[in-house]
Amino acid sequence: MLTKDDLKSIENIVKPVRADLADVKETQETLAGSVMEIEQKIGAALELRRDVGEVREQVKDHEERISQLETH
Repeated sequence: MLTKDDLKSIENIVKPVRADLADVKETQETLAGSVMEIEQKIGAALELRRDVGEVREQVKDHEERISQLETH
């Protein structure tokens, strides 16, 4: 059975760990906003890249049509 002294000893061991975890949590919360912003920018860049690809395809189609019209 654990005594009060045993519990106090365990608490003394756990206190520094809790403090370290509090620091980690604070850092994580600080960085979370930055990570979310980076994720949003990456998502926007990927969407823009996809849109550019679609525009290139449309330009290619138009060039082919214009070429056909010019030959006729």
